[in-house]
Amino acid sequence: MEKKDLFQKQRKNTDKSLKDERQKTDGYLDQESKNVEEESDETVHANRLAADKKLEKQRAIVDTEKGNSVRLTPMLDAERERSDKAQKVARSEEDKVRNQERYQKRLIAEALLENERKDTDSNLHKERDRADNASKHDSELILNAENALVTRDQYLAIVSHDLKNPLNCISLSAGIVRNSINKKGEENESLVVAVELIERSVAHMDRMISDLLDVERMSSEKLVLNRSNSDIYALLCECKDLFAPTVSNKEFSMTIENCPNPLMANFDNERILQVLSNLIGNALKFIPIGGTIKLSAKKQATEVEISVTDNGDGIPREMRTKIFERFSQLHKNDRRGLGLGLFISKWIVEAHDGKISVNSEIGKGSVFSFTLPTTDGESSF
Repeated sequence: MEKKDLFQKQRKNTDKSLKDERQKTDGYLDQESKNVEEESDETVHANRLAADKKLEKQRAIVDTEKGNSVRLTPMLDAERERSDKAQKVARSEEDKVRNQERYQKRLIAEALLENERKDTDSNLHKERDRADNASKHDSELILNAENALVTRDQYLAIVSHDLKNPLNCISLSAGIVRNSINKKGEENESLVVAVELIERSVAHMDRMISDLLDVERMSSEKLVLNRSNSDIYALLCECKDLFAPTVSNKEFSMTIENCPNPLMANFDNERILQVLSNLIGNALKFIPIGGTIKLSAKKQATEVEISVTDNGDGIPREMRTKIFERFSQLHKNDRRGLGLGLFISKWIVEAHDGKISVNSEIGKGSVFSFTLPTTDGESSF
């Protein structure tokens, strides 16, 4: 249901509730008014009865005083009859005046209530108009922002794709220069160092561009997983071999511990290798010289849990969720990456119906863990 349709439905419900509530209020006020009038009429009637009885008692006393043998004069009878008629007329006029006052008060109350309701309706319509204008403005801002994001993602995709070609040329050229040096047997240390720097820079740029392309594929749901039953232990060995030169050059150590051989799970080998590479790469950034990285895996009921443990600086508690967000960096001025590695890793793991998390202690290191299903499954991505 669209947002506009939802608003209309909510307003119809509000109008119906308001109408029902007003009908209940009208019924309540009418009933209360009738109750007050009936109580007033009963009081007047009781007072009149009491007055009539008192009058009859007084007349009886007068008659008794004159004696039973004395007959009331026709003049006294006529006077009493005139008095009774006058009282009846007075009471009738009193009833008319009271009913007229009630009618006028009812009209005034209804007019006041109607004016109050008109003011309420007017304020409600004005508020709805303001809400509609604000909603329209917000919708336009959201649409513009969405269009800007689409344009940005398309731009990043195009630029990232186009940058791949010159990077490949640079990488090939660096390889040619290296081979040329090796064939000639020349000892030119500065040239070798320059070639190695070019190759490392190209590899770093290639990783960043690949991350940007992955984010674009994820946004457009074009990142497809090719899952199959594979061996986790073999994957950990592949990771260890992949990072062996870096680990040895920087005097780190990397070991595989507590992993059955084989340990089967259902996953996309290349994408999970990417996840492990991201986790190991992050660990290498923050562990001290001579630090250690441990790779481990264990089988649970319906899944396999894989962990990467380091003895680095650790991660503050408030950052342990944020680091999995897009473009998130542990340190604000860190320019060693785009802050997409853990975001992409989280997406890949969740696309496998798994979960990724981190446990850390400041000054003692971190443990990144993620799960993969042990049974066959089809990716919906």
